[in-house]
Amino acid sequence: MPEAPQGRTALYRYYGAGARLLYIDISNDPDFRWKGHLYRDSREWARLATRRVDQWFRTRTDAEAAEVAAIQAERPRFNGTHNFAQA
Repeated sequence: MPEAPQGRTALYRYYGAGARLLYIDISNDPDFRWKGHLYRDSREWARLATRRVDQWFRTRTDAEAAEVAAIQAERPRFNGTHNFAQA
C-alpha cells in the first residue's frame, strides 16, 4: 500500500444533539470524507451529526498522533479503534 501524503491534515470531530461527541477522524479533505460517511460506511452515526469541528495540523503524522490521543481522552460514541481505557 502506498504511503499517505504528508500534507496539511484535519482532525475532525462530529457532534450530535446535546453536543454529544459522536466520531473523531482525520482527512486532508473533511468535506469529501463526509460524503463517504453519509453514503457508504457510517450511516448510523452520520445521520445523528449536527455539527463538525475541524482542527488542522501541518502534517498527517501530527494529525494521526492527535487523533489517537483525542479518541482515548474524549471517548467518542462511534469510534472503535483506540477507544479503550489505558492501563
